[in-house]
Amino acid sequence: MKGSSGLLRWWNRSLLARTLAANFLLLLVAVLVLTSLFLAIQRAALNRQLQLRAEMLASFQASQSQFAFLVGDHQELERLGAAALTAEDVA
Repeated sequence: MKGSSGLLRWWNRSLLARTLAANFLLLLVAVLVLTSLFLAIQRAALNRQLQLRAEMLASFQASQSQFAFLVGDHQELERLGAAALTAEDVA
């Protein structure tokens, strides 16, 4: 107990220690906020890229299957669908 009361007494008398702790805490908060902001921006960019990729794949599939759909070629539509499922981003 005596050691902790000595540390507390030192803490209360030392302006340098309190200033250093406040600056460290401020730095820690700034790092956490900037890291969170960076991760949020990266997540939004990844989501946008995935959305654009999905739109591009859907547009490509629609243009490829347009003629087969018009003439009623079910076999060609199934082949195009199976080929679309082999793309790495399609689950």
